Amino acid sequence: MQPKRERRKTDPSVTTEMEKQLNPAQLESWRMMQTFGWQLRFVRRPLFQQPVAVIVNKAGELHAVIEEDGKVNDKPDFKIR
Repeated sequence: MQPKRERRKTDPSVTTEMEKQLNPAQLESWRMMQTFGWQLRFVRRPLFQQPVAVIVNKAGELHAVIEEDGKVNDKPDFKIR
């Protein structure tokens, strides 16, 4: 029996697929945040709205979103569990 694979860790190929959903402003901000150890956790795709990237710090304690215009928002208007 194989041990269960940890699904919450970010696979590099999955990160690449998520990056493809970001616009140039979001991608530029994401690259900058990566240098500080932040990881791309997931990309929200609200109905009839642009994708929003959700990032987490290296320790996994802080979450933020990269808005459509590339601004990093550490107090988004939705709850991140």
